[in-house]
Amino acid sequence: MDMPINTFKRAIREGRQQIGLWSSLSSNISVEILAGSGFDWLLIDTEHSPNDLPMVYNQLQAAVGGTAHPIVRVPWNDMVTIKRYLDAGTQTFLIPYVSRMRRRPVGRLRRRGIRPRGPRLRVGLAGIALRPGQGLLRPGLGGDLRAGADRNTRGAG
Repeated sequence: MDMPINTFKRAIREGRQQIGLWSSLSSNISVEILAGSGFDWLLIDTEHSPNDLPMVYNQLQAAVGGTAHPIVRVPWNDMVTIKRYLDAGTQTFLIPYVSRMRRRPVGRLRRRGIRPRGPRLRVGLAGIALRPGQGLLRPGLGGDLRAGADRNTRGAG
């Protein structure tokens, strides 16, 4: 059996712009409608909505026929929880509360003496850290969504 292709990750690597929505509605019916609305991705939020694993499983099934690749924002940065969502079929994650510098791609680069410059967007989406317009920066877990100049690059000559 072949592994399913992660269309969102492939599009990001190819530098294609991805436009999507956040869904906090906790309904497989709304996900089915949103997934078929022509967007590239749909984030199913479990951190700030009353979603739980069985509900997300139903929403992932509802998204299968649409164009939007489902992304799940897990309720907590917990490996057991993440493994359960993987078992339910989640391919792409937004992982909140990744706060240690050693887990951040920019932090690892900085410790090696490399000081990235310019605006960037770090996203905990299945280990992808992105720079707008430049595709994949470095594999690894990123933090919550944060756009604009990174505070780690201030003063970098």
